[in-house]
Amino acid sequence: MGNRRSLIEVVIGSLLVLSVLIVLTYFNYRYTRQSPGGNDFLSRWVGVRLLLTRGYSPYGEQVTQQIHLMAYGRPARADEDQMLF
Repeated sequence: MGNRRSLIEVVIGSLLVLSVLIVLTYFNYRYTRQSPGGNDFLSRWVGVRLLLTRGYSPYGEQVTQQIHLMAYGRPARADEDQMLF
């Protein structure tokens, strides 16, 4: 009986943690979609991701273009934050 109860507690705890992670991910996604570039770590994340997956220099033009596309959906204008790595 004790093992069954502890298993139920583990399952409920896991579901609770999973639910919290899903909710936080959803609200973070909504925030960053409504506020382009609202994620301070976007340029670092994209730079490191492209370095590790494609071997691009995080300081290169290809990476900067990807950062702009993710942040603004287009190339950044001269009067906007360039979000360089």
